[in-house]
Amino acid sequence: MAKNNPLIVIITAFLVLSLMLSFVKAAPKNITTDLDALLALKDRIKYDPTNLLAKNWTTSSSICTWIGVTCGVRHHRVTVLNISNFGLAGTLPPQLGNLSSLRVLDLSVNQLSGTIPSSIFQISSLERLNLSYNQLSDSFPSIILNLPSLQVIHFRSNSLSGGLPSHIFNYLPNLKILSLSSNMFDGQIPSTISKCQQLQILYLSFNNFTRYIPKEIGNMTMLKELRLGFNELHVSVNRHHRVTILNISYFDLASTITPQPGNLSFLQLLDIKNNGFSGSLPNELAQLHRLKYVNLMFNSFHVEIPPWFGSLSKLQHLFLNNNNLVGTIPLSLGNLSSLRVVNLGYNQLSDSFPSIIFSIPSLQVIDLSSNSLAGGLPSHIFNYLPNLKILNLFDMFYGQIPSIISKCQQLQRLSLSFNNFTGYIPKEIGNMTMLTELFLGFNKLHGMIYIA
Repeated sequence: MAKNNPLIVIITAFLVLSLMLSFVKAAPKNITTDLDALLALKDRIKYDPTNLLAKNWTTSSSICTWIGVTCGVRHHRVTVLNISNFGLAGTLPPQLGNLSSLRVLDLSVNQLSGTIPSSIFQISSLERLNLSYNQLSDSFPSIILNLPSLQVIHFRSNSLSGGLPSHIFNYLPNLKILSLSSNMFDGQIPSTISKCQQLQILYLSFNNFTRYIPKEIGNMTMLKELRLGFNELHVSVNRHHRVTILNISYFDLASTITPQPGNLSFLQLLDIKNNGFSGSLPNELAQLHRLKYVNLMFNSFHVEIPPWFGSLSKLQHLFLNNNNLVGTIPLSLGNLSSLRVVNLGYNQLSDSFPSIIFSIPSLQVIDLSSNSLAGGLPSHIFNYLPNLKILNLFDMFYGQIPSIISKCQQLQRLSLSFNNFTGYIPKEIGNMTMLTELFLGFNKLHGMIYIA
């Protein structure tokens, strides 16, 4: 057997020892880097109402024990920084980008101001970033390196402005949630957003975006929730195969609805209020059997309510108020056994009292105000509304107010003003212990209300 060369043994031992020493030295350096970053943030905080950081973030203890800080078990680097809802005021230092093992950064619901350091977008391990509900300003950071781990960006309710840089979406391959609502972003929504093929939730409402909604959004097969309301966009909503929430309200479009909802078969919430839509309601909407919430109020529809609404068996909330709807209320609405809220107010609906609506036990809110409905209130209807909380009927009804209305023991608001009711105010109303708002003015009633 050949003997080992002593020189080789010595050199090998030296290299191994040097390597071990390098690892020993690297650990405290990394921890020190994290410490410096957190102390830089603490130094930027000018208002700490409960003195949490002042008392807890001290060098007398390990940063891994600081409030809002979580470290990795093996390498003892900061992996989570969550100081949400601490009421902190101040600015963000660029040193936050040195938290190179950070997975979660949540600074939401504070009073932080200034700009978002671009260095944050160089943390390749970052998975969740939440800076919402602050006072951050300036534009969206345009210097973004590849962030393969980033899944969530929440910047909602700040004062961020300017356009969205189109190139940034090339570096967010696993982004699932992008929430930028309630800021001041403007310009066109970049079509490159469609490169985020894992995106499931996209909230861009309450901004100043203009021009067309990119048709490429229709290719985002994972997209489930799309909120674009309160912008200045031109609408085209088709091919969004898996969208469950679609909000394109307050566009002031003054056009008709394009009858192409067939590819929205997963839709559960449809909100297109306040757009100036006119014409008819597309029969294709009847195909959306998963709908639970429909809000078409404050448009200019001048048609009868289609009977196919009664086939939307999962429907819980129906808002058709403040349109120009005419004719009678279809009997098919009585099939909506899950309906909780129905608002048909401020239209031109006619005929006698629509008893069919009052046969749905799940109803909590009924508003039929300001139509051309007439007739008396059938007393028996109040036997079937155990969960009713709000009843608005100021219209053209007449006769006596049935005393049996007191069976609606959950009723909190009762508005029967501007009708032609006569006779005595039922004393049983005084037994309705949940009632907080009662409007009976502009009728021909007399008597007093006795409160139990």
